[in-house]
Amino acid sequence: MIDVLKELEKYTYFDTNKQYGNKESMDSSEELPIILKNITKVYERIGKEQFKSNNDLEEVIEMLEESRIKDDLIKEMKEIIDNKDIKINKSMLALMSIYDTFDDMYSFSIKSGNETLKEAISFQREKNVKLLLTSGIAVIGEVDESFDSNIHIAKEVKFDEGFKNNHIIEVLRNGYVYEGEVIRKAEVIINKGELCTNE
Repeated sequence: MIDVLKELEKYTYFDTNKQYGNKESMDSSEELPIILKNITKVYERIGKEQFKSNNDLEEVIEMLEESRIKDDLIKEMKEIIDNKDIKINKSMLALMSIYDTFDDMYSFSIKSGNETLKEAISFQREKNVKLLLTSGIAVIGEVDESFDSNIHIAKEVKFDEGFKNNHIIEVLRNGYVYEGEVIRKAEVIINKGELCTNE
């Protein structure tokens, strides 16, 4: 069991006589101003610390607000870039679709045997290739080009002695590259066979 008296003997009491002078030489009217003065000093110190803490807290809040504003701006810029990318992709698809249409017309003009039509569409087709290049889009897939699985898809294999082995005999559908990235591989017919004479 704890002996309360022994525990109290260990405790050092606050002695106002030592702190504020001899109590017997002071009356209560002198003691009170000293105590109030010391309490005021403590409150002033607490006030200064609180003011400093408030300033530090305001700086932290201001930094967080600036960070939030920067994050919001970054998010907004990303949305603008994404929207522009979507618009660019739609524009690219439209340009590729127009070129595909001219390419289909060119194929039809060859089959029809109408030389005037073939020349007119060929001229327009070449202009469209240049237009695509100015937009950063390259058309891939040419007859007598060596087959490359990175940019071509072999839809059919035939033997034609007029072409080298593994070369394109016919382009079924052109492919496209945009700024070095393959958007669509060209669909082609390639030459395969042991009897190729032009190797």
